[in-house]
Amino acid sequence: MGVQLPPLTISVFMEDQDKLSHLKAKIKAYEKYLPRRIVEKIDYNPHNVRVEGERRFVTILFGDVSGFTALSERLDPEDVIKVINKYFNKMLYIVNKYGGDVDKFVGDAIMVVFGAPVAHKNDPERAVRAALEMQEAIETIEPVPAKGELIKVRMSIGINTGEIVALNMGTDQRMEYTVMGDNVNLSARLEGVANAGQVIISDSTHKYVKDKFDFAELEPVSVKGKSEPIQIYQALSVREREAFRHSVIVGLDDRKREIAHFVSESADGRTDNLLITGDEGTGKSILSSHLLDRADRLNINILTVKGQSFLTSTPYSALKAFFKGILEIDDSETRDNIKAKIDNVLMKEYRRGLYYLFELADTSHLDENTMISYIYNALRQIIDIRSASGKLILFIDDYHYIDKQSKEILDSVTGEIENIPVVYLSRTEPELNFDIVIETP
Repeated sequence: MGVQLPPLTISVFMEDQDKLSHLKAKIKAYEKYLPRRIVEKIDYNPHNVRVEGERRFVTILFGDVSGFTALSERLDPEDVIKVINKYFNKMLYIVNKYGGDVDKFVGDAIMVVFGAPVAHKNDPERAVRAALEMQEAIETIEPVPAKGELIKVRMSIGINTGEIVALNMGTDQRMEYTVMGDNVNLSARLEGVANAGQVIISDSTHKYVKDKFDFAELEPVSVKGKSEPIQIYQALSVREREAFRHSVIVGLDDRKREIAHFVSESADGRTDNLLITGDEGTGKSILSSHLLDRADRLNINILTVKGQSFLTSTPYSALKAFFKGILEIDDSETRDNIKAKIDNVLMKEYRRGLYYLFELADTSHLDENTMISYIYNALRQIIDIRSASGKLILFIDDYHYIDKQSKEILDSVTGEIENIPVVYLSRTEPELNFDIVIETP
């Protein structure tokens, strides 16, 4: 028989639970008004939250809305705020997706830091990806009717990379934790150079992302605070396939021959599993490019699932990107269009997983295992359809970056399919069984 608590003890317990719930609600409320890194510092040590000149290497994104002034002149303040909040909701979703941290809102402008509080080796790439996605998202906002005129809200963005100083400004009664420095100022100056719809980046950002995106090199510009003109670039789009560095890596030719042999054997019907593994910079990308080229020459179709470092913690992100590519779904499509594309490819009993994945159906009643099983079934049918129409290789690129849920589904699928070869490219060796392992030198 369990221990029975006296009524007074239960009452005290319930009161403590109410206080705890209230405290959690207050913390959540603070998170809406303060940058995430500040809340984390307060949570870690509420008695000492001062930061004296913390130097960080970051990428700063500065975005400003065009059309705001015209809206302010023609609409009531409450209506202007509704429009701006709609815009900021879309922007914040993208910022969080790519691991950025909003430093501040200044009227209709937003300043985002990539690299603090959490630094990633690809923060410049994250910033540019976020900026391009922001421009795509803002294009989906319909023109706003204002006193007989339709006003289109657009955005100009400047991005710069470099060292900044994060510090407290103010007094013990009122202070603000922010970032300062010449590199912060330059990102704002670049936003001023950008036209509506443009993403303008500095040379210091470009050198980190030049192989990841397509750019237009613009004329150097003079900006306030700089004695010499600075080189700038307009980011246009993410490259479909990144430019590979064809540097000489000793021993790589032998690996290429192994790859060529594997592809030839696959064309003849062998279904081995291959792992290409090695440290960063040792030639994995060159080998994967060689594999894709050989497969293309032998008319072997490639189904590619790719991991992205900035989406590792986003559930199902790798497979969602895969299905978007297979079904040719873009971000601007309506729910009806997405559903029609799913229905056009998958048999009825396999569609449910993609309805859930693309948020076309309510998932609140689903546990993770059920969701995984539905998406697993959809993936199996896609593989069956593609393999029935010709030779096929399943290529799992950057496996080490694939999110947990997508990995679980892929591991199950690759462990069961027997009629097609599978190639993994991974920095670390997965705990799976492979017929062939090629380690980069």
